[in-house]
Amino acid sequence: MTEDDRDYVPIDCNLYDYIEIACMYRYPVRIAISSGEILTGTAVTTSIEQDASGDKVEYLDLDTSGESRRVRLDTVSTLEPLIDNARFGKVRFRD
Repeated sequence: MTEDDRDYVPIDCNLYDYIEIACMYRYPVRIAISSGEILTGTAVTTSIEQDASGDKVEYLDLDTSGESRRVRLDTVSTLEPLIDNARFGKVRFRD
């Protein structure tokens, strides 16, 4: 079973605010996801889609060197803006 196949677990609302800020200011970010993969790109927007069972799943859309990459929010381990004077620093979503 892959991470995309398991039931979606909504993230805490306080953590969602960091995602929204990163998108609003189009921050370049580094994201670690639970699989161990590290992604770098510009935070663009969030989206909600329904999975095969009809449940809602939230995503962060990243621009990674001109390619769009979609990240399930419940797989994010850390989010770190890659610019000086960002409105927040590195944020841990899970252990």
